[in-house]
Amino acid sequence: MIVHVHVLCFNEEILIPYFLQNYSFADKIIIYDHESDDNSLDLLSDKVEVKTYSTGGEIRDDIWIDIKNNCWKTSRGEADFVIVCDMDEFLFHPHIKEFLSFTKQMGFSLFQPVGYQMVGYPPDKKGVELPSRHKQVLFDPNKIEEINYLPGAHECNPEGIIKLWKTRDLSLLHYKWLNLDYVIKKYSK
Repeated sequence: MIVHVHVLCFNEEILIPYFLQNYSFADKIIIYDHESDDNSLDLLSDKVEVKTYSTGGEIRDDIWIDIKNNCWKTSRGEADFVIVCDMDEFLFHPHIKEFLSFTKQMGFSLFQPVGYQMVGYPPDKKGVELPSRHKQVLFDPNKIEEINYLPGAHECNPEGIIKLWKTRDLSLLHYKWLNLDYVIKKYSK
């Protein structure tokens, strides 16, 4: 079972160790770095490939959506599954590799995890379920032709061979509210 993670990174130095631990099951992690000016890139392992992009210092959701809609296509023919997410989004299942192997055998191509807005540092599981966080970040790049994420990537209009897994055993944990200092620093940028 080969899994590639494609992730957008926005000066997330504090989350990188947790992110790498959470996605340690992945065979490849490709980080799309938004010209980080902290020590983020120094924390990465050999398993991580970095691609830099620029928005000219502006918040440009159109560029982010374009990256998310296309970055995973390089995994076609290599990976059984891709995860397309942000650095603060952690896909979670207690037995992820076995889960992916089972769902691959059953022919599932797209997944609807239950999304949670988390409070505190990973791996804390304190949070609240939010339907806007039920993002379809996991899919088979060989069956999905286009994912067609909408702004924010909270919704998509996938094309291809769609067999949706939608149960409560797969979670997407969004660690946006680590502590007050983190939130102030993040939003001041």
